[in-house]
Amino acid sequence: MHSLHYNNGSIKLTRERVTMVSRWESNEVARWIAGLAGIQPYISEIFLKYNINGSALETLLRHDLIRMGITKLDQQLILIQSIDLLLTLITRLNSETLALLFMRIHCTTITCFNLLKRFDESTNDNSQVMGSPEFYSSISNLSNAIVETCHWLG
Repeated sequence: MHSLHYNNGSIKLTRERVTMVSRWESNEVARWIAGLAGIQPYISEIFLKYNINGSALETLLRHDLIRMGITKLDQQLILIQSIDLLLTLITRLNSETLALLFMRIHCTTITCFNLLKRFDESTNDNSQVMGSPEFYSSISNLSNAIVETCHWLG
């Protein structure tokens, strides 16, 4: 069974399981949220507190995140983009297309780029970011997306 390794690799979604997002329980949603690169650890707890299950996840909007207390724009963007990507995967998993593979490359590239933009402005240095496990994980995800695209191309 083909698997999708989502962001930091702590969540492994099979095609079968991804297409059942609407049946996810709140603990499964929280685990998925916790596996998103760049998400602060407390965010998954908020999803548990509000009992956000798969059905609710599919309809979640930015103003819902704000009402839940998720006010940091970077966290909102990661969540909204990741939910959108997940819902896109649901609709396209039966026939994974080249466009979808390139979208995965694009999303992982943006994650890497956003991490690199975090630097100490006083010293104009991003060496701490480049040495972080989060950055290495993002680079690994980008590499995996490129390898899968190459395999698809044959």
